[in-house]
Amino acid sequence: MGATLFLFGLATGCPAATPERADPDPPARAARLERRCAGGDQASCARLADALATAQGVARDPVRALDLARGACARGEAGGCAALGRLHASGRGVPKNPMAAARWFRQACEAGDATGCTGLAALQLKGHGVAKSTADAAAGFRRGCEGGDPGGCDALGTLLEGGRQVPEDLPRAVELHGQACEAGFAAACSNLGALVAKGRGAPADDARAAELFRRACTGGEMAGCANLSLMVAQGRGVAKDPGRAAFLAQWACGGGSAFGCSLARPPEAGAHRPMSRRSAGD
Repeated sequence: MGATLFLFGLATGCPAATPERADPDPPARAARLERRCAGGDQASCARLADALATAQGVARDPVRALDLARGACARGEAGGCAALGRLHASGRGVPKNPMAAARWFRQACEAGDATGCTGLAALQLKGHGVAKSTADAAAGFRRGCEGGDPGGCDALGTLLEGGRQVPEDLPRAVELHGQACEAGFAAACSNLGALVAKGRGAPADDARAAELFRRACTGGEMAGCANLSLMVAQGRGVAKDPGRAAFLAQWACGGGSAFGCSLARPPEAGAHRPMSRRSAGD
């Protein structure tokens, strides 16, 4: 998607600490969810399933995640159905099955879970398990966003950046990424930073872009760490520091960012390095 400056890469299940922060909150949150789930709170069971599937503050256990999600969904918790959709979409705990993921996401969305709407829209955007439809995807991301899922807002913002058979609306894209970033969706901070760094839909501001990338990296978004590495290496909006830039690039690479890995390697003479972006629906 997009022009020279773009973001790429799904947030990959961030580690418990980042180079910018050591945050004990994910384990504490997982412990709270464990207690509430044991007490019969099915919404907490659904959230715990997501944490177990992605190793957020707790050891990865996709088999238990699947069991918790199934139980929560069967007991009428829409978030459990959405968690089942994510497990089938990613192939965690079960064989990867986009058609099954679409069914679970649709059930969750129709039952009022905003993340289910966003998940279904992501499949519709790519034609995985359902008919490919950018219009349906945009409507689904909008429904997810309006229902309170910052991931839906971020994905809709990315669509509005242009190039996906959706009319370009950069100011609205900036607004949506900003809304999602403020809600704590780390990838949106990186997406917004890329627009701000390029001056697309908002005044170009390297200092603001660098801060947005720092927020994204702190939140576990490896594209943000990679983009911050590039800014630090070039001294754009932040003090130039080759050592810190190299550390951030290595961290991003270790977290699954291909762009981070490219930054960690010596550049070819005259090579141009666009920023990393995250695709709508990822």
